[in-house]
Amino acid sequence: MYAGGGANEGDHHSAANAPFSSAAAEANDLDALVFEFGTSRCKFGYAGEDFPRVYERPVPHDEVQDDAELGRRLNRRSAQVESDPEKLAQWLFDASSSRLQTRLSEHPLLLVERPFTLPAEITGDAGQAQDEQEDAGSRSTETKTVQASSASKKRDLKAREQMVEVVMEELGVPALFCAKSAVLACYANARTSGLVVEMGATYTSVTSVHEGYAFAYPKSQVTLFGGHDLDAFLRTKLAPQVSKTLEQKLATSTEAEIAKRKKQTWSYVVEAKESGLCRVADGPFDEAQNAQLPLINYELPDKTIVSLGTERFSVAEHYFMGETVPRTADGSDSSKPVNEGPGMRLPELICETGGLTTETELRKELFQNIVLTGGSSCFENMPTRIEREVVTTLSGMPLPLTGSGSNGAAGGYTSSLRVKVVAAHPQERRVGAFLGGSILASLGSFHEMWMSKAEYAEHGATLIHKKCP
Repeated sequence: MYAGGGANEGDHHSAANAPFSSAAAEANDLDALVFEFGTSRCKFGYAGEDFPRVYERPVPHDEVQDDAELGRRLNRRSAQVESDPEKLAQWLFDASSSRLQTRLSEHPLLLVERPFTLPAEITGDAGQAQDEQEDAGSRSTETKTVQASSASKKRDLKAREQMVEVVMEELGVPALFCAKSAVLACYANARTSGLVVEMGATYTSVTSVHEGYAFAYPKSQVTLFGGHDLDAFLRTKLAPQVSKTLEQKLATSTEAEIAKRKKQTWSYVVEAKESGLCRVADGPFDEAQNAQLPLINYELPDKTIVSLGTERFSVAEHYFMGETVPRTADGSDSSKPVNEGPGMRLPELICETGGLTTETELRKELFQNIVLTGGSSCFENMPTRIEREVVTTLSGMPLPLTGSGSNGAAGGYTSSLRVKVVAAHPQERRVGAFLGGSILASLGSFHEMWMSKAEYAEHGATLIHKKCP
């Protein structure tokens, strides 16, 4: 075929004092590589560097049939690559040889892992059915939460072992480590504990991390709602405007040329939505109540001008939709949500996930370290809005006070909890897990953590669960 959860802090401390094995010393002499496969962007590069050498789509635009595929369908095709170890290994081999111009057999490899294995809603026949429903305008707008079960846990373990086998045997890497993306995002923000909010293209997750260990469901929650859903919404708002503009500019062009240009223009729209085109409102945003918002013109890299009114705020508002908030002039509560329709209630997801931690002091630590990462976290004003909404949500959420410093009795409301959202520069948030992996794989105390080729030969792929819990 080919031409050629993370380690916890205690493990790092013990590794720093342990004698080097020959395999670990050999691995340390080589530049380690870090790889994160995302359905929107792949990140691949050397440990110790602050940005990946390779930062690109897993499925090139020239392989996409039409501009409609730039949304959910393109992400599903990318996810199908990720869920197939052979295809993923082929991508790694091609990227290392052509973009990095090196051999994987010469470098230890740190693989960044998702908080869950991609379900059929994204990768399989169910995902294809969703595409067809979307084309027909009849796709359900329901946002789904991934529920962990004994069957899904077994599936996750099996998928992990299959990936290890392909990487060790077919790519021939000298050493391997697998680390959870949430743990690495903590490291990238100089933390070992926190509530990590990953806002990706196909999912949004909240993971409780303590001392370098990512807790499993239900202390980690995943919702199948992400950036591609925002792309689809923005497309419905801007499609008539963009089509009319391009058809006027390209009046003498062929249909094929116009279609190609539309696809390129939509890719610019998608790229720009978090970096200037759209932003997060200070509070709950209702399109109908803000219909008279003045239009703002935005020039894309291809010189196409798009005009946005309520879309500037309504796109990112999907992360706060369905909340019950005051609607009346006197500030009294109403049972009718300000926003209705597709979306998710991210503040509630954060509070529910962190609230499942019953040890009071740990819960305080988690809510004081809410770490944002992922491309969809880069909307202007996102950290401020999330922090404000989490404070409001916690004020009415009864959580038991147990663990150290309490008598174990149920404790009232959590309005006294201090909340702090940690958000690095947007460029760092886009590659948060990669950056954490880059830091981890370059630490001197990390030498003993690699699973060497010799260890794999002796114990097999199942050793990865012990080496990388």
